Amino acid sequence: RDWEASTLAGETNWKTGVDQAAAKGLFPKGVKAAGTEKWKDHSLKKGPTRFIEGVGYAGPDFEKGYDPYHAAYERLTLPARWPRRDPRNLERVRATVNCFIDEKVGS
Repeated sequence: RDWEASTLAGETNWKTGVDQAAAKGLFPKGVKAAGTEKWKDHSLKKGPTRFIEGVGYAGPDFEKGYDPYHAAYERLTLPARWPRRDPRNLERVRATVNCFIDEKVGS
């Protein structure tokens, strides 16, 4: 069975399930039921070894996913830089955000 085809075929069920869970407030209910102590305990016991291994495995996928954004940023011409704390510098932020949004969803 093909994972991608099966997963895409279930999109409607996924959306319905997420919508129903959100309407019932199941996410915050689950978070409260688990609590910080459970999260902390499991993170400290499982996290360190899984993190190192996970980062190693994820490296190539991360690069592949980041490459289009890096290329888009390299093509970006930022507006002029102004003195520190000058509100006009926010235009540089806006240009960067728009660059990444355009890369993600198209212009």
